[in-house]
Amino acid sequence: MLKQQAYREGVQPLRLSGAKRISEGLTTIEEVMRVVPLH
Repeated sequence: MLKQQAYREGVQPLRLSGAKRISEGLTTIEEVMRVVPLH
C-alpha cells in the first residue's frame, strides 16, 4: 500500500534511480551495488 502510493507520487525505486545516474555518468555501478539490496 505504501509502495503503491509512493509510485503514484513519483518516487523512483533506488535501483532505477541508480541505473539512471550510472547512465548519466554521475556514479559507478560499484557504488550503486554497494547501497542497493540485490534481493
